[in-house]
Amino acid sequence: MKIKKYTDIKNILILHGYGTNPNECFYKNMFNSLLKSGHSVKLPLLPNADNPNDIEQKNSIKGKFDILVAHSFGCVTALRYAEENKLELMILISGFVDNNFSDGDPDIEILKNSSTWKFNFDKIKSNCKKIYVLYPYLDTSVTQSQVKKLASLLECKIIKFQQECDHACGDKEYDLVKLVNKLI
Repeated sequence: MKIKKYTDIKNILILHGYGTNPNECFYKNMFNSLLKSGHSVKLPLLPNADNPNDIEQKNSIKGKFDILVAHSFGCVTALRYAEENKLELMILISGFVDNNFSDGDPDIEILKNSSTWKFNFDKIKSNCKKIYVLYPYLDTSVTQSQVKKLASLLECKIIKFQQECDHACGDKEYDLVKLVNKLI
C-alpha cells in the first residue's frame, strides 16, 4: 500500500442532491472510497433536501475544502460555494444551472423556486483551478442541454460515464466512484 504524503491528503466535501441524504444513492460508497484513499472527507446532511434553497444550503457548509464533489441539486449549492471560496477541484455530477427539467415530475416546481438561477461564473472559474462536469449515459432528470449549458458556462468538457441507475442514483455507482477517484 502506498502511503500518502501529507501534501497529497485532500480535504473533500461531497454534496448530495434534492430529496436525498448522505445515506442514499452512491454517496456513502464515494465517501468510503475517498476516505480509504487517505483523504479527509465530509458528507453533511444539507438542510431541507426535500424543499431546498441553494443559499441556505451553502450557508450550512462549515469549513474550507480543497475539493468539492456534488450531485444533482448539490451542484447548484456547489456553485454557490465556489462563488465565495477557492477550490483546487470541483466535480459536478448531473449538474444544471437552470430549471428546464425534462422528467415532468410534479416535484420539479419545488426546484424551480429553489434558486435565483443567477450565478457569477467568472468568479467561480477564477476560484476553481480545475472543474469537471460528469454526466451519465442515462439521465431522464437532467437534460443534455442543461449539462451542455453548465459545461459551456464553466468552460470545461463533459465526461460521460456508465451509470448503475438513472441519474446516477444507484447505491454503489462503481464506475462513477472509480472515475472520481481517478480525477482526484
